[in-house]
Order: sequence, then C-alpha cells, then structure tokens
Amino acid sequence: MTYFEEVQKRVENSCKCKAEHDHTEHVIENHGSKIVWDGFVQVYRLLDHPKAKFCYAWGHPIDTEPREVTTVLGIPPVDSPITAVRVAVAAHARNI
Repeated sequence: MTYFEEVQKRVENSCKCKAEHDHTEHVIENHGSKIVWDGFVQVYRLLDHPKAKFCYAWGHPIDTEPREVTTVLGIPPVDSPITAVRVAVAAHARNI
C-alpha cells in the first residue's frame, strides 16, 4: 500500500465516509523563532460527511506498520491545512 493509499484509508476510517484526495500543501508552523512542525498536509474532500467538507491528514515517517497518521476534521475553527496543524500541535502539547 502506498503512502497516499494508507493515509486515505485512515481518513475514510476516522471520518466514516468516502474521501477523495484534493491536494497537498506544505506547512511550516513556527512558535517564536522555532519551527515546531514542517511537513506536507494531504487535503481530502469528504463525500457525504454530515458536518465537514474536508479532512486534513499527514503521516509520520516510521519504519514499522501501521504508520502513525494524524487526521483533523475540517470543522471550525479548522478551515485550512495550517489551522489543522496548529490544532494538532496544541493538542499534542497539552498531552505531553
């Protein structure tokens, strides 16, 4: 299974609907002068989801299966890849 197939499968499982890859965006998130996240966010258009049109997702590079994949549903305040990353970074920081 390719990276894109794996991420799409995780999006469909987490959102409980079909998804189509829309595009990829490079996101760099800074906190002060420090880069806290730098990577590519996959944007998926959700088909027949009751609340969201998009889901934002990215996989983490690992050598074992299954790959860790972060998915963020496009429900306000999440309306773009950058806001999806910001929400995920903040949630991770709270759990540390």
